[in-house]
Amino acid sequence: MKVKINNSGSATELPVKGVKMHFLTWFYWGSTYTDANGYYEAKESYILDPIHTIYFTGRNGMNTWNFDRVTLGAVCLWVQKFCLGVQSKDNYDATLNSGDGGWDACITNNAFYDYMTICDNHGITRPPVNLKVALLERAGSSSTPLLQNHLNTYGAGLFTGLVAISIAFPGAAVVTVPAVLLEGVIANAAPDIILAGGNIEKYQTSNDWLLTEDKAVKQYTTNIWHELTHSSHFQRVKLEKGYMNASLYWSSLIGTEAGNALTTTDPILEGAYGSKGDSNWEQVALCEGWAYYRSYIRMANSLLYYWSPNNHLPTQDYPGYYALMFNELRSFGCSETNIEKSLTVKTFSEFKQNLKNIYADNQTVCTKIDQRITYFYNK
Repeated sequence: MKVKINNSGSATELPVKGVKMHFLTWFYWGSTYTDANGYYEAKESYILDPIHTIYFTGRNGMNTWNFDRVTLGAVCLWVQKFCLGVQSKDNYDATLNSGDGGWDACITNNAFYDYMTICDNHGITRPPVNLKVALLERAGSSSTPLLQNHLNTYGAGLFTGLVAISIAFPGAAVVTVPAVLLEGVIANAAPDIILAGGNIEKYQTSNDWLLTEDKAVKQYTTNIWHELTHSSHFQRVKLEKGYMNASLYWSSLIGTEAGNALTTTDPILEGAYGSKGDSNWEQVALCEGWAYYRSYIRMANSLLYYWSPNNHLPTQDYPGYYALMFNELRSFGCSETNIEKSLTVKTFSEFKQNLKNIYADNQTVCTKIDQRITYFYNK
């Protein structure tokens, strides 16, 4: 049995990889996961044909992820699922097309699965082993607060505030929610990653994009990989410096970007990133530059897709242009593994020193590290 997805611009149907399949009859139930080719086989024997349901709990090796239905902005409720109905117990192939209810979640699942494999191939740290993902149906921005994977008092407090705000409906009185209840919601239902599946449609219909469906899927995939690069980055800091230091590091980034988003006078040009010279701009530049490098330069090679809405690349603006710095570092011999290991600090000078320490026996590389990081710092 096999489950596949199709989009109008793809030459072939694509398997849905590493996703949970659930089976149910009057007498038995069971589950399994699809393999890398989309095939699945129940461990149990069924007398009757079961109901086949896709549960959007994915896995690749030790890593797992849940795509949750959400409410109140991005509070995770329960794992999304898509029922395929009563189907053969012996042989059944399902194909989901764009417009089907679970299609965008299948696209998202494959992006997660492929990212884990690419991490192994590129020598990059995999994300935390369990990720809770708020997968929104609407278009919008994405973020990686990692609220289930580290102690983030600032982020949790901000998220609680956003939830409280979202409960105020137009034309109705503001609903007051007890703080203790919201704290419980945060503890159990706050997301690690927030994604907007509606962006696939946005990229096809917005005048800023007008992409084909195939290119819209690839653009959406690079967005996912950007956020997953952040989760890998956090995990690397945790491995190098421990849980509490990683929590402080990530809280600093999320706090800075959340503060920028709330206080900027020009959300279109600055938004969460702020501007060079703002408070903590160097950490933003390093973290976001690395994520742009991984998603829009390095991993774009995996998709054979290089985007340019209105002929404008993210590498032309702060902090995206720091992706070019990481690309240069790799070009003259710095491995991505060592670059990632060096990104456990908040300033360019500390990052530069970490990287030079690794290549201390290669003076040529050290000189280039010093020159190019200094150049981009002053850019």
